[in-house]
Amino acid sequence: MRVRFAWGLVALLGLAGVSAAASDPRLTRARVQAQQSCRALLTGDYATVVKLTYPAVVQGIGGAERMVEVLRSGRQRMHAEGAAFHDAYARDPEALVAAGEDLLTIVPMVVVMKVPGGRLTQRSFLLGVSSDGGQTWTFIDGANLTLNNVTTIL
Repeated sequence: MRVRFAWGLVALLGLAGVSAAASDPRLTRARVQAQQSCRALLTGDYATVVKLTYPAVVQGIGGAERMVEVLRSGRQRMHAEGAAFHDAYARDPEALVAAGEDLLTIVPMVVVMKVPGGRLTQRSFLLGVSSDGGQTWTFIDGANLTLNNVTTIL
């Protein structure tokens, strides 16, 4: 199962640049749900962030309550250092790849933070995973994702 996910991710990365979001409602749902996660992060709605996070990631952190604690304390540390989220948004994913019974997609995202002395814009991605044919999606933050740790998570 992990091998299929790894190869699915490799195939998905290889297809980046092939735009299909406008014609595939599954990709539209992935972007909309990723945007919900971005908005929830901005507003401090950590229950929604947890709900839209891939379950193995939530469990790896120690469960939903622990993940909420980690998100809250991270935000408090940011504020103490003079930083704050200003904006976060998802862009259109470009391709779907089947990995076993699941679908994978990469949802590009942008996070803008206020930092002392200005703003910081970070481009990243969310790895979307759907186990129901693209109706609902959960996400893994791609900022620190590698082929080695993605096979452990998936």
